[in-house]
Amino acid sequence: MLALLRTSLRFFVIGFLAGTLFAPRSGAATRAMLREKFTVMVNQFLELAALPP
Repeated sequence: MLALLRTSLRFFVIGFLAGTLFAPRSGAATRAMLREKFTVMVNQFLELAALPP
């Protein structure tokens, strides 16, 4: 079961990277989009981490 999850995650990451690299937009636009999404994800994580138990 763990091997299936690991394999699925690996193929998801490979697919995500391939889709990002071959996306029909410029590199600058792709980097800006990834930077924005990463910033949002980090902010959400920090908000969750700051919640009291």
